[in-house]
Amino acid sequence: EAAEQMMATTHWTWEAIAPDGGEVGKNNVINNYCVAVTSNEPRCTSCHTGYGYTDSSFDFSVETNVDCLVCHDTTGTYKKFPTGAGHPVYEPKEFPAGSGNIWQPPDLALVAQNVGETSRETCGACHFYGGGGDGVKHGDLDSSMANPSFDLDVHMSPDGEDFTCTTCHTANNHQISGSRYEMAAHDTGEAIPALDEDLATCESCHGTEPMADPKLNDHVDTIACQTCHIPEFARELPTKMWWDWSKAGQMNAEGVPYAEKDDNGWVVYDTKKGEFVWEMNVQPDYVWFDGNVSYLAATDTIDPDSVVDINT
Repeated sequence: EAAEQMMATTHWTWEAIAPDGGEVGKNNVINNYCVAVTSNEPRCTSCHTGYGYTDSSFDFSVETNVDCLVCHDTTGTYKKFPTGAGHPVYEPKEFPAGSGNIWQPPDLALVAQNVGETSRETCGACHFYGGGGDGVKHGDLDSSMANPSFDLDVHMSPDGEDFTCTTCHTANNHQISGSRYEMAAHDTGEAIPALDEDLATCESCHGTEPMADPKLNDHVDTIACQTCHIPEFARELPTKMWWDWSKAGQMNAEGVPYAEKDDNGWVVYDTKKGEFVWEMNVQPDYVWFDGNVSYLAATDTIDPDSVVDINT
């Protein structure tokens, strides 16, 4: 039953229908970081909730392809291999090639005997590392959130409320609330956490009059909570703010691929991927948002002579 439920979720299908009727989800949209899943499946699908998603021939109807352990491991020893199309390693394997770093296979029997509720660590195993590395894509999600200080996150810190991800991103039949494809610019604050799986906003818990000062509550109708309460992101670890694929392909003086790091040890150039810019303590851009996002799919027609807007 659990596998059947999972197979109906976007964590499994990587597809969704946008409010405007367009087909979205990881299998359809493109971005300016890792670009798209197509042709990169074994790497991208190391964060799929299944096994063996190597290409478009993957059978989404087979229940035994569902990976329960990736979300429900409590031992901290279960990891999917970076290029294994969702599989862990089953025998010792070096990665990256030539690095001397050996991935050891997990004790699958031990892991299976110690399954439990999801945690910051299990959610973060994928969501902290979106874009191919720690904090790369999102800036507000990185490994520091596994055990954050009170100053970093009052909700998830063990010194605060000690929330897990699913405290707010509640679930019903494995459907997780808080879809990036059906975002709410504002809600009424009438939801009851853990009972309403459709909402994962500040108002869901705090209501529409969260402040003691009535004047401050006047702002709630038009000003998002995050505007004041998230003045900066990437406060513990850096995030990539620029990724220029057009610079990829350069070789070093010996004519071989290379990677270059800055004084902080952050990779700023890679022959395979191009040029990067990293930043910390980034102040967000403040814009009006009506809850609608337009996504670009690989099947959309573009004008190659102009700048192409992606996911606006």
